Amino acid sequence: MFEPLGITGAAWDTDAAGTPIGGWGLKLTPREMAKLGYLYLSGGRWDGRQIVSTDWVKTATRKHTSTDSELGYGYQWWIYPSWGAYAALGRYGQTIFVVPNLDLIVVTTAQVEGHDPSST
Repeated sequence: MFEPLGITGAAWDTDAAGTPIGGWGLKLTPREMAKLGYLYLSGGRWDGRQIVSTDWVKTATRKHTSTDSELGYGYQWWIYPSWGAYAALGRYGQTIFVVPNLDLIVVTTAQVEGHDPSST
């Protein structure tokens, strides 16, 4: 998936056998993070080519698990139902926030302990 997006410097934490963990530990530049957000915003298409199926994007970005708040959780995406949005929330405030209705992607990189800097 990274090659068609031009992502060449990605690093992913691995287990003892060298297999990428998959659920965390992905290191990308902000531009590369924005490319992933755009891929999902575009229904899995990149540069006129289907990279990830539209069905997968729809499935991954809908709520599968409830939380203690209004947020839901999809497949590696936090779901914000009142905003019609979803976000990949990484360690220390690394975020890809996608709002399809606004055709908007916001990427942040930070050094915060939680995902809400106003609470620290």
